[in-house]
Amino acid sequence: MNIRDAKSFDYEGIKRVQKITWLATYSDKKHGITREEIEARFNQPPRRPIEESKKAIEGDKNSHYWVAEETTSLSASAVLCERMARIELAQSTSCPSIKGKVLARNLFLRE
Repeated sequence: MNIRDAKSFDYEGIKRVQKITWLATYSDKKHGITREEIEARFNQPPRRPIEESKKAIEGDKNSHYWVAEETTSLSASAVLCERMARIELAQSTSCPSIKGKVLARNLFLRE
């Protein structure tokens, strides 16, 4: 697994990982969300323009994005943000194929 700084061209891969993660984690009776509802959410137009989201991946001075790759495809992403003088994990998603591979630990050791 290769962990690297995210680039704007990773936008589609990050969205794909988010969708896979939601489908694997939340589409069950316990959470009350159907696969169809998750599919519909990810098929909606984004809340902000895609180009703006792509720029934020590399250009947001208060956030840092990483991705993890296995072979040639993204398998995880994480975002750390500085808020009110604290560093917070704003987002962490990973495909089921890499669960348990100490991804979070590896990401935090990067900086």
